[in-house]
Amino acid sequence: LWAELERPRSLMFRQSAMKHLLVAFGSRPLTEIDAEAVESHMAARRAAGAAPGTVNRERSILGHTFKKAATWKLTQVNPIAGTSPLEEPEGKPRPITQDEEARLFSVLPTRYHPFTRLAIHTGLRLGELRTQAWKDIDMEQRILTVTRPKSKKLEKLPLNSTARAVLTSLERTGPLLFPSIPISLSDRFVVYASRAGLPDVAFHCLRDTFISRIAPHVSAATLMRLARHRDLR
Repeated sequence: LWAELERPRSLMFRQSAMKHLLVAFGSRPLTEIDAEAVESHMAARRAAGAAPGTVNRERSILGHTFKKAATWKLTQVNPIAGTSPLEEPEGKPRPITQDEEARLFSVLPTRYHPFTRLAIHTGLRLGELRTQAWKDIDMEQRILTVTRPKSKKLEKLPLNSTARAVLTSLERTGPLLFPSIPISLSDRFVVYASRAGLPDVAFHCLRDTFISRIAPHVSAATLMRLARHRDLR
């Protein structure tokens, strides 16, 4: 309930992470979960194929859980204090070409097309797409105000003709644009991308695509604003 209210953008990942954490630690008293146990779990997750970033996010969620437990007087020790996060390789942008986009859409289920296309033409992150509300869409002014931006600041994006066409095609069934994006969409998307011959493409690459396609046509300042990055790097 706390995560639903206070961390809605990361709720899906928290739920996924907690499944692994509960398997590893759910039956143990808090006093038996120490730094050694956390490091063993991290090693096991890596051996199972989890990416370093995923393992680090799970470690952070475990640490935050213990922090809340301390607030509730359930424990005084946080086991991640004696551990270190795994080294994460610096991610490189991976935009997709027009040809790759066509191949991707040829294998994606039709129900995935609207939010995938909107991501390419707005740069919205998956978490932002999940929480984007109709009340923050101004079709007349052709402006989308990001409902729950990662920066937690006011962010507005122009809607091009493709983005407007996507929005016009959607059926309004509630306050959200996309109320039914699957919880496991990130994993499913990678599978479909591989089927399209794009094994190195993840959903976040759609944001890279948006940024790379507008970069040659706008100033550095405009690029930063539309990409919603804090600096040009």
